[in-house]
Amino acid sequence: MADKIAAAALTNFYLEWILGFDRQIEAQHFVRTFMSKDDLIKAEGIISEALSGSRFSVKLADGRVLGAKLSGRLRRFHIRVLVGDKVTLGISPYDSSHGLILSREKLGIREANKT
Repeated sequence: MADKIAAAALTNFYLEWILGFDRQIEAQHFVRTFMSKDDLIKAEGIISEALSGSRFSVKLADGRVLGAKLSGRLRRFHIRVLVGDKVTLGISPYDSSHGLILSREKLGIREANKT
């Protein structure tokens, strides 16, 4: 009998905890804020090394080397990025050690600059 009472009390405790937690999520600071792509710091760089898993090492104009990955749009449309390509990076203001490759310089522009 005491086991059933203890089990019922424990079940009620968990129900109150879960319902209370749901209310806390609505009321307190559990609201997540997301960064938009406008919040990223834009930088130009050149691909120095191709790593596995659509990751790259990018050398910036100031000499820093960052790890970068392809953005979803570049992966979706199968845009190929090769070593030596000039790319635009989006770097998070919170962690400047890696970035997101937002675009690749068009081939026609690069060929026109060589002549």
